[in-house]
Amino acid sequence: MALACGDSARGVAARVTSPAGWAEAQIVEHENDDTRVRVVFDGGRCSEDPFHSPGVRLGLRLRWVDATTLEVSYPPGVLLDRPPDSTVRCEEREVRLVLSKQ
Repeated sequence: MALACGDSARGVAARVTSPAGWAEAQIVEHENDDTRVRVVFDGGRCSEDPFHSPGVRLGLRLRWVDATTLEVSYPPGVLLDRPPDSTVRCEEREVRLVLSKQ
């Protein structure tokens, strides 16, 4: 399942739940004009913001490739911080992150 971020108010602009149901990926737009990709585990038990970029309404897309792999695609010109580790964790749960250009 894929979800795109378009015009929206500040806050959670898009969300998509993993096929296994224990993780949710979100595109979060902040008042300070920056956008973050957030992974929320087990209904909010913990979360992590592995990517961020200046600006809002960036055209990011989220897609679960499988139960534990999240693809974040972005259009040309968007710069995303990429973490040194391409995995986010919450205790025993783990999500692999993949960046791709649109």
